[in-house]
Amino acid sequence: MNNINIYHLDEEERARLGVRELPGSLLDALHELDQDVSLTNALNPTIYAAFRRAKLEEWEQYRLNVTDWEVNRYLEVS
Repeated sequence: MNNINIYHLDEEERARLGVRELPGSLLDALHELDQDVSLTNALNPTIYAAFRRAKLEEWEQYRLNVTDWEVNRYLEVS
């Protein structure tokens, strides 16, 4: 895989080589983390719960933020 640029591969080629995609958002990453028993067990339950709460709050703040791109894309600018 050292000489392969995965960004030049199509979806079928990536699947054949076992190349998976990273989560598309923080929320998706948290769902993946919830499924990772090895990692969640390695963390103290109190620490994991606090981390998860903090990241869910971060996601909520991000989700509610209107970006400049969205303003330019969806609102008329006079």
